[in-house]
Amino acid sequence: MTTRHSNLPSRRSSPESRGGTTEAEIDQSTRAPVLFFLGWGVFWLLFTSLFGLLASLKIHWPGFLGSIEYLTYGRIQAVFLNSFMYGWASCSVFAIGLWMMSRLSQVRLRHGSLLLVAGTFWN
Repeated sequence: MTTRHSNLPSRRSSPESRGGTTEAEIDQSTRAPVLFFLGWGVFWLLFTSLFGLLASLKIHWPGFLGSIEYLTYGRIQAVFLNSFMYGWASCSVFAIGLWMMSRLSQVRLRHGSLLLVAGTFWN
């Protein structure tokens, strides 16, 4: 089996990407939306951890907060799972996806402020 090598420079070795956009410019254009979504992701992860701890305590100690009907095991577990999936996981995937799409396509992110508005409505 033979391997063909090209004499063309790779996109990684070139300081300028296709269209004259540098990686630093791409990173600068994605900085605000990515940090916004990652920040909310960390918030949701802490919120999820709190309800995961409460659900664990309710399994091992059923009388814990037993007088409050809104804090039954079933409701706490539902909040735990939903906040994990729709809060932490989705915000983190949005942040990583935005950054990866911009870097892999070698294009600056346009309309980042619109992503901030959409992220605000999502959260």
